[in-house]
Amino acid sequence: MESLILDIVNGKQINKNEALKLFDLEIEDLCLAASKIRKQYKINKVKVCSIINAKSGQCSEDCKFCTQSSFNKTDVKVYPSLDTEKIKDVSEKALENVGCFGIVSSGNSLNDNEIDKLCECLNNTRNHLILEYQ
Repeated sequence: MESLILDIVNGKQINKNEALKLFDLEIEDLCLAASKIRKQYKINKVKVCSIINAKSGQCSEDCKFCTQSSFNKTDVKVYPSLDTEKIKDVSEKALENVGCFGIVSSGNSLNDNEIDKLCECLNNTRNHLILEYQ
C-alpha cells in the first residue's frame, strides 16, 4: 500500500481499482496517507470558507444525509428566509476573515420573492461578491 501512496505523491494517476484499495487501510493509515498527499500538492495552506443558512428546514427533498429534509426526524431549527440585513451583516463580517462566503438554503430552489430579496441584499453589500448559483 505504501507504494501506491508514493505513486500518488509522485503524480501517478491511479485507476478505480487502486483507489478502492484505499478502503482497506485503517483510518489512521488513511489519514497519514492523505496528509502526505496534501503536503505534496497543497503544502500547509488551508482555504477557509464560511456559510450562512438563509432558510432552514422543512425541505421537500428526501436527501437521506440532510438534517433539513422534512422526511428526516431531526432537531434542526426551522425558520423561513432570514432578514436580508442579517445576511448582509454576517456576509460582511465573514469576508473580513475568510476567503469565500456562501449563502445556502433548504429546498431545491428559492421563490421569486426570496430571490428578489436576496439580490437586493447582495447589491447593497459593500463587499465585491462573486455570485455563483449551484
